[in-house]
Amino acid sequence: MRNALLVGLGAGLVVYGTIQYWVNKTVATELDRKLTAIEQQRGVKVNYGSLDAGLLQDKVTLQGVIVEDALQRQIVSAKQVSLEGYQSSEISELTKVTFHGVKLSEFAKRQVTDVPFLLLDSQIDFTSSVSFERSTSKSEISAYFAARDILAVSLSIQMHNMTPLMEASHHLMLQPSDTGPAQLSALQSKAQEAFKLAQLHGMQLSVENQGQLRQLFTQLLLRSGLDRVSFYQMLETQLDGAQMAQRSKTAVLAFAHGLQRLDMSLQPPKGTSMGVLSEQIDMLKGEPEVFADYVNLQIKGQ
Repeated sequence: MRNALLVGLGAGLVVYGTIQYWVNKTVATELDRKLTAIEQQRGVKVNYGSLDAGLLQDKVTLQGVIVEDALQRQIVSAKQVSLEGYQSSEISELTKVTFHGVKLSEFAKRQVTDVPFLLLDSQIDFTSSVSFERSTSKSEISAYFAARDILAVSLSIQMHNMTPLMEASHHLMLQPSDTGPAQLSALQSKAQEAFKLAQLHGMQLSVENQGQLRQLFTQLLLRSGLDRVSFYQMLETQLDGAQMAQRSKTAVLAFAHGLQRLDMSLQPPKGTSMGVLSEQIDMLKGEPEVFADYVNLQIKGQ
């Protein structure tokens, strides 16, 4: 019995490995075709070291990605790029894109003169995802950006009543390139109307020091020609005249001084559609405190 189990397991692994090989080969062929199209349209070439198309989860991962310009000069590289859950033929329950270890080449850095070297030298991680649950019509949109050892920014948006927008957007995406202007305009209008029906349930945003944010701030000051005292005076003057709730002004100023963390969240009344929210923004112009209360704005800086 034990030997039979081992033989069966071994055979299963061989079959899995064979299928995985052909899946990788098929995906690589299709990817190379698309990358060739990008090269022809954009004048850049994308190379990668290896590809893995997961069988157990709908995910494609590229290792060692390098982007070159038309003169074969390296522009940017990434240790890993992955796409998970995307389905062109149907609305995906989860679509997630991840870039890990993105870094500018020395050639690219020399072309940029107005960005602090600390940021240019950092490695960037970026993740973006959209989840959708058809049974509840709920969706969550998330994004994460990090310049390693400098700062991290995360954003999460929770939406309700998203089925009309997801269907309209998917239908629009499926249209061929030769779709007539009138038909395209009609589909875009339908998507815009569906967006107005979507309901904002909540949103959270955070900015966090990952170690060297204060050094980055110092480099930005040097480039602007301001010292710290002048900067804070300018910031306070701008905040005094801004149409912002006092809680927002206090948090921004606290973050500017502490450079540690900024957290913000809002949650409009239950069932508030994007169309209604847009109307409220127009109605409450000049009344930032009332609007902040309306969306239950919570914000803190340190």
